[in-house]
Amino acid sequence: MHRLTCTLLLLLTAKIALGGTVDPPMRIKVLKLDKSELTGVITSYSADDFTVVDAKKEETKVTWDLLPPDVVFNLNDRLMTPRKAPADDWFKLGQKLLTMPGGRAPAGQAFARAVRIDPKLKDQVAAAKKEANVSTEKVGPTPAGLNGRNDGRMDSRSTQPVSTQPASQQRSASGVARSGTANASAWSLTVRP
Repeated sequence: MHRLTCTLLLLLTAKIALGGTVDPPMRIKVLKLDKSELTGVITSYSADDFTVVDAKKEETKVTWDLLPPDVVFNLNDRLMTPRKAPADDWFKLGQKLLTMPGGRAPAGQAFARAVRIDPKLKDQVAAAKKEANVSTEKVGPTPAGLNGRNDGRMDSRSTQPVSTQPASQQRSASGVARSGTANASAWSLTVRP
């Protein structure tokens, strides 16, 4: 009986370690494999899927295999790094990425993290890479701003990209660009398509 209780406790702990609730929720704007955009906040995740709440407060479960491998790695990096995920979580992510077309490079990154945390996993990583049934199908990189990486292009309070242009060169919603100096009589307005 004691053995059964210990086994159940271990399995329950392992399942919890592979995901959980995201607090505070993490803003995302990513491109899925079907080229549709996914925008919202991740509120929870597991090894198989994650939950996104959009601007209309609608919850959607999204499986990781609907995303390109680089997006899967970037989102998991943003989810797992703050909680200092154990090496085993990074190893399992690497295994999952190896099964995805174009997932060899992101899998290598996940495996490198696993080995950095626990060098004893080096042999397991080598075996996983050797026995992986990797697709040779080419998958292009996901465009910046839609790849799940928090590269400073997302305002943490908004799901809209932050402009990297100086304020004097930004366009308004109507397409009007402002140019000139602080002298208001010297300003000119130019309408650009």
